[in-house]
Amino acid sequence: MQLSSLVYVSLATHPMSEEELGEILHVSRINNEQNDVTGMLLYRDQYFIQVLEGQEEKVQETYRKIQTDLRHQNLLIVHQEDISEREFDNWAMGFNHLDKIDSSDLPAFSDFLENPVDESFFNNQGRVMTLLRAFRDKIYF
Repeated sequence: MQLSSLVYVSLATHPMSEEELGEILHVSRINNEQNDVTGMLLYRDQYFIQVLEGQEEKVQETYRKIQTDLRHQNLLIVHQEDISEREFDNWAMGFNHLDKIDSSDLPAFSDFLENPVDESFFNNQGRVMTLLRAFRDKIYF
């Protein structure tokens, strides 16, 4: 049973309300728990960044569902690899609304947290993974 990690970014089709984000999180947690998929979802300025971890088949199945979700557009896989252990194993789906984060807590990402989202940020998979790990370790949830 091979574990896999997949990180994608997408653009929401419209600005998400707190209620919409809550519903996405609620449904994701139920589905991910049933499929033993763990991960984290970050949202800012209509951009989603999500990491999914679990059995490769289940991660791919989850991603295919997300691809058909009409709330997402311009999906792009920015990182994908086989893993020996999960990095986000404590959550069926962790979540954070980045608009509510004080950028002084994460000075290395102040440009991402304060400025309009620049798609070039997502082309650097190391930087995306570092951002996800920073939120995992700070436990802003």
